[in-house]
Amino acid sequence: MLKIYKILSVLLDYPDDELLLNLEQVKSTLDEPQCANNQERKILHEHIEWMQSQQALELQGQYVNTFDMADEHSMHLTHHLLG
Repeated sequence: MLKIYKILSVLLDYPDDELLLNLEQVKSTLDEPQCANNQERKILHEHIEWMQSQQALELQGQYVNTFDMADEHSMHLTHHLLG
């Protein structure tokens, strides 16, 4: 069960070259028994395949627009309290 949290944290990280090169490894970890249920596995496989179909710069731009430029989506837990 803890592996699914690690996978989610990896997929929510900034999409740098290292992450993009390791997406196949993430998919194979996701396929390990008891890592995720079938619905979770299907959704995450679709998301990873979508990531693999995108250009790195496009993914990075979407990440910045989503998490760095929108206060309501900040990945920093204290941002809402301290700005």
